Amino acid sequence: NPDDYKNFWDDPIGSMFSGLSVYGGLICAGIAFAVYAYFKKIRISHFFDSVAPGFILANGIGRLGCQVSGDGDWGLANPYPKPGWMPQWLWSDTYAHHIISCDPAVDVPIPGCVGNHCCELAHGAYPTPIYEFMMCTAIFIILWSLRKRLTYKPGMIFTIFMILIGIQRFAIEQWRDLSGRDTYGFFGMQFRQSELISITLVVIGIASTAYLYNYYKKQRLT
Repeated sequence: NPDDYKNFWDDPIGSMFSGLSVYGGLICAGIAFAVYAYFKKIRISHFFDSVAPGFILANGIGRLGCQVSGDGDWGLANPYPKPGWMPQWLWSDTYAHHIISCDPAVDVPIPGCVGNHCCELAHGAYPTPIYEFMMCTAIFIILWSLRKRLTYKPGMIFTIFMILIGIQRFAIEQWRDLSGRDTYGFFGMQFRQSELISITLVVIGIASTAYLYNYYKKQRLT
């Protein structure tokens, strides 16, 4: 949200321990990796290729923590009847004892519970952290399966990673409950900040992949 930028400049140290996002981690870690690779004289394209699979897998595992704690990353309310073949934990979740402060507008108290975290959602929501874990794991498998094939084409693993993580995040945003997030208008449509970053990553990733593909193709012909 725009106000977060002001909060960061007012208290940069405190802000670093609150509200960090996956994209924030990706951007800041990318800058740090680039600096580290430069001083260690490591080719940046090789370095980024090597960390991309691990980053997306770690992101997926981290989402399991979001699911277990109930930190507000759940999806929209799911009013539809569950298909018989799908387990309940994969269809909807009330996130009992979640760590977010109880909100009478969406929460109900848990009978017999005493102490902190005694609320759950009044209506089950899509367990989007689980969906993210599954999507990130699938991306990890794709990148891992390509690593040997693209070893001698440095940079392509990372550009493919940019495309896939952009698609993954944009897709999951359509399911998540982000009613409190501000939107930005472009071409008559409203986008969340994460959606704009996702689109940017996909566009840059496609352009970079196409460029590297043609570059290495010409190298092979010569």
